[in-house]
Amino acid sequence: MTTPPDLIIVNGALITFDPTTQGATSIAIVGNKIHAIGTDAEMRGLAGPDTQVVDAAQATVMPGFIDSHVHLFCGSVELGYLDLHGIQGFAALKAAVAPYSDATPDDAILFAVQADYAILHSDKTPTRQELDSVCPHRPFAIFAPDHHTVWANTAALQLAGIIDGGETAAGCEIVMGDDGMATGELREPGAYAAVLALTRHGGRDLAGLISGKDPVPTPSAADRAKDKAALARGMKHCAAQGITGVQCMDGNFYQLELLTEMEAEGTLLCRTSVPFHLRPKTRLTG
Repeated sequence: MTTPPDLIIVNGALITFDPTTQGATSIAIVGNKIHAIGTDAEMRGLAGPDTQVVDAAQATVMPGFIDSHVHLFCGSVELGYLDLHGIQGFAALKAAVAPYSDATPDDAILFAVQADYAILHSDKTPTRQELDSVCPHRPFAIFAPDHHTVWANTAALQLAGIIDGGETAAGCEIVMGDDGMATGELREPGAYAAVLALTRHGGRDLAGLISGKDPVPTPSAADRAKDKAALARGMKHCAAQGITGVQCMDGNFYQLELLTEMEAEGTLLCRTSVPFHLRPKTRLTG
């Protein structure tokens, strides 16, 4: 070969899914492509002065995973919020929220994700009054894992302007109580959008997921940097799981711009495919 490998991994237990390379222990990579597979001695013989050689210490080396259904932006953003997965009961919830609140004093709303529908009760969902007790001094809201429901405390509902209810899109509901005020349960994006708009990402949390529209208002330079940092955090998380390619199921021009900038900056760690649909300017007739 005329070009020495950029990377050689030796002393690995390679899983190639190819019977002709069974027992191989080393792999050579040029650019972003596998060039050769063989023994340690064979691959070391290809090395040039600038080749990085990594000893896998007999660990498994295998092709990367491609995740075919990823909500890249919202998943990346949520890595920065309080994760309530596995939290059950009032005491556990309050214990998880208190230090997170102390660590995020500048957030307009204390926002948490992965809240089980039965996080406080086996037979009913949280009320705003219960969340008031969990977080009495700040607006506070929690997101269900399926992203269909948000539960918010009184302060969050007041800040969002929906404590007395409000108009929602079809299929969405601000659940109202017998007292004529919102119970705290907000079903579907058309009901919880006003609360989501209070997060540190300004409601862009579901960017490109609900529609292909770009964020309104147009994100500032500071917002773009914040959103891009979140995407970079998501890329690192994917790479840590062995994911080398993702099919991103969200799409808008804004997200594409951020991903393009990341590619130029070297922080796009996974190959990313983004489905995108453009509305035709003319209607074709037969």
